[in-house]
Amino acid sequence: MDYIVNCLKERSIEYVSCISGLSIHSLQAQYLPYVKAVPEVVSKATALDYEAVYQLMIDEKDSVTGLALWFVWQLGMTVTELPQLTWDMVDFDNAKIDAISIPDELLILLCGLKEKNGKYSDHIFLTDSTNKPLDREYITKIVKKTFVRNGFIDLSLSELRKNFSPEMYGLKKELTAYLEEHRYADCKTAAAVLHITEKDAGKLLRKLKSTGEVVLVGRRYFLPGTVVSPEGQESTILNYVKDHPLVTRKELSELLGLASRRQFLPIVEPLIEESKLIRTADNKYCLP
Repeated sequence: MDYIVNCLKERSIEYVSCISGLSIHSLQAQYLPYVKAVPEVVSKATALDYEAVYQLMIDEKDSVTGLALWFVWQLGMTVTELPQLTWDMVDFDNAKIDAISIPDELLILLCGLKEKNGKYSDHIFLTDSTNKPLDREYITKIVKKTFVRNGFIDLSLSELRKNFSPEMYGLKKELTAYLEEHRYADCKTAAAVLHITEKDAGKLLRKLKSTGEVVLVGRRYFLPGTVVSPEGQESTILNYVKDHPLVTRKELSELLGLASRRQFLPIVEPLIEESKLIRTADNKYCLP
């Protein structure tokens, strides 16, 4: 009992449930005074946040969990294939592994990891302490512990892989290439470019938005870094206007990276209504 109480003071209820064998319901019933933020944790377990999983993959970098997420979730490999991955399967010049294209972020991670671990073994997945190749069961165990520690009690690599399909991966690459050239696309444009229905295009765009691979502004989708995200628009505008009084709509639209100035009005109107920004008679903007 003391052990469980101490764990609850430092860990999530899902983690304690996993290591103690007690259900979350039992923990809540018997140890409620020691459970932190029960409603928040429970909701996190019932409604999977793919953006949070994507951030976990980025934060874990070249760890076993980070690499497993990259290979299974992003490249569509099975968990069984992971222990069999070796450095001679990686084509660094053409950014491919076993004929599968490798994203730039993963390629950078693999370059650093090979320099670090390549002298110990030909296998990519190694233990941190002894640098020995990992088997499927151990990889799964490490990933599960990381998921539980971060509140994803029911998540597994197999479940994440269900969200991947080679067709979807190909469409994603084609759409990314289009956005790199044309900056933005709406659902209708994406459907025409990819030769799919608008319903399927919407599904693809929403999935890419949930993983942070595109940013939605208004009804148009952009690649990250090419446009200011909705969450950062207000601070970007106010900080710029503070240093540049009487700025024009054109300047602010370009600052945000918007595709057209028509997108700017729905963004700026709430700031004017809340008296955070003033529009002058000649349609310029300044702080109150």
